[in-house]
Amino acid sequence: MNLHRTLMLVVVVGLASHVWADAGTPGLGLKRAEDEQRLKRVFALFEERKFDAALAELQPVLDAQPELVTMQELACELRARQSPTAVETLMQCLKAGALPGAGPISWLHAATAQGSDGTSVVQSLAKARAAFDVKQAPAFVWETFAELSLDQRCFTWVETAATHLEPDVAKPLLDSVGKQRRRLGLPAGAVPEAREAEFAKLAAEAQKRINLDEPKAAAALVSKAETTFPKVAGTYALRCALDELTKKAASAKKACAAALEAQPDNLVARLVSSALSKPDDAIADLTAIIAADPGYELAYRRLGALYRRKKDATALKTLEAAYQAQFKRPLPRTGS
Repeated sequence: MNLHRTLMLVVVVGLASHVWADAGTPGLGLKRAEDEQRLKRVFALFEERKFDAALAELQPVLDAQPELVTMQELACELRARQSPTAVETLMQCLKAGALPGAGPISWLHAATAQGSDGTSVVQSLAKARAAFDVKQAPAFVWETFAELSLDQRCFTWVETAATHLEPDVAKPLLDSVGKQRRRLGLPAGAVPEAREAEFAKLAAEAQKRINLDEPKAAAALVSKAETTFPKVAGTYALRCALDELTKKAASAKKACAAALEAQPDNLVARLVSSALSKPDDAIADLTAIIAADPGYELAYRRLGALYRRKKDATALKTLEAAYQAQFKRPLPRTGS
């Protein structure tokens, strides 16, 4: 995580330059002359990594001008350095982020502090995304935003952040987004960007239940997807996979066709379509899927099952070696 570089580069360099160059209070918004000296001590304590002491030194400034966004952001940064996941950090960073003129940094710290509360994290990331339009931020802040967004599967925000990053930094992020969009059936623009995480979580859980051969649990999730996110490639693909599992070949083919029309590289629909094809066509399809996404584990298992049925020991041995190299474990004998 790159977020904890922000104070030295953004707050210290930006604010301290006003103080140490004796530029006066207007650039900082401070009303009391003694607070400039207090800030010098805050910055010195920060450099010594004495965050408790720095916060104590800063507190009179916060009390005197609670509306001053620069100082509230500084307090957020100090608390995040002290204890990134503490409740006090979350409350301070939410307070700072909500002030007029706040940048994205406090919202990113808030998202980190919110931890496993995915809904709240996404809400904070949405606030951060809006704050980038209010206050310019260096590339590493965009990178942190991208990393947090990728963790939540907010793919459009990752793609937006990537335009502010160097190509070597952006590429692995975009590669991961592309792979997950294909696996989950979520092409760009299919759902509102603030709801991508919601769809991704639902689709991933439904796929898991289908892969575990739990049709009842899967059916409830697929029905929810059809109600909440109709006409999304991933929703069609879930119906396709569920109907294949429950031996409804005709409706599975129809749903697969709809998924592939909405997203030609949808991996679930391609995988299920291969199961509904003749063996030689299925082998060709599965081989192409693995070539396109070497980490798509289920395709190996289904291809292995086809090779066993055909008694093609040579092809199976090659596939087993590829699977071992990719996943560091033997290829399972089950095809589902």
